Amino acid sequence: MKRREFLEHLPAAGGILLQGRSRKRTRPLIRHAPRGAALGPRIPRPDPYRSGDGRPRLVCIEGVDIALMLRKGLAAMGGLEPLIPGRQGVLIKPNLVLREPAGIPDYPTMSSPDTIRELIHLVRSVSDDVVVGDQGGEDQAAIYEDLDLPNAVMGAGARLIDFEREADPVRAVRLPEWGSVGPDYHVFGTIHRASVILSLCNLKRHSSAYMTGAIKNMFGALEGRWNSGTRGWVHRFPNYSREFIESLPDVWALIRPELTIVDARHIMVGNGPLLSSPGAEIRTGVSRLVLGADPVAVDAYCARRILAPRDPSFDPDTISPMLSRAESLGLGTADLDAVEIREIDESWVGGSKRGPHRR
Repeated sequence: MKRREFLEHLPAAGGILLQGRSRKRTRPLIRHAPRGAALGPRIPRPDPYRSGDGRPRLVCIEGVDIALMLRKGLAAMGGLEPLIPGRQGVLIKPNLVLREPAGIPDYPTMSSPDTIRELIHLVRSVSDDVVVGDQGGEDQAAIYEDLDLPNAVMGAGARLIDFEREADPVRAVRLPEWGSVGPDYHVFGTIHRASVILSLCNLKRHSSAYMTGAIKNMFGALEGRWNSGTRGWVHRFPNYSREFIESLPDVWALIRPELTIVDARHIMVGNGPLLSSPGAEIRTGVSRLVLGADPVAVDAYCARRILAPRDPSFDPDTISPMLSRAESLGLGTADLDAVEIREIDESWVGGSKRGPHRR
């Protein structure tokens, strides 16, 4: 059976929630809910990954086997059990932004299907209901099909969902700090009501935000393709502007995923978020996986310790406004001295490997 036929037959079998391809929703760019009707941010579970003295924990694992890296990295964080008690449902939110032209690798523009599949296997050990979904810049079903995600996700025991075609209505959401300024942001209902969210992203340069990582990945939780919907409200600011960069933590604060996993085995340098963007290149062999519940610490670590040493055109200070805004919202800390960092080497060199260390 061809993949297109596979996709079309799965909804009837109840396996994958890709339905009503011809049905499109059109919504105004800016829309306010009736006074008092807008919801507050999603309420996350408490962070179970803290050191004895209360510092947020961050794990960076070096290796070549993604299954091993995920397993060892999650174990070093403290395991999934404290985060997902009672076999609660889990939403894995990858980065599935846009298909590349023929001949250009999909990863690291988009999350690797291998990483998604291996993460599902681990989460399924503690959850009976695992779903995977994102909203990128085009019809999401086309992206899913291009990556053969129906096979990867269903084969691992999870469900693949297309937010645009979900029956769960979009929520109008806003931060209390906004007051009456700005629109209500339209968050997919499936995301806003999720019991636990795992954010799976890549590390890459971005033509509007300098860098895509933990914080930027939550744009895919907003209704609208590319720069439509409330994404358009943010993108009205010029590329690289302080206003644009400072708006990114506000989006993250609406969703508040419990854990971020950055797949930095390969990274995108020079330009992005697409490899087809002029000046964009892949740095292979970076071989890192970064995990943390604090998105500010994760982005600070990735910018300073991973991206900057491998991309001479990137200055980590360019994302300082984003990190400062995130700190002011109480989302975490950019001071890596205030973070418990566990760095683990699972790469084999000459028949030996270095063990974990922390500071």
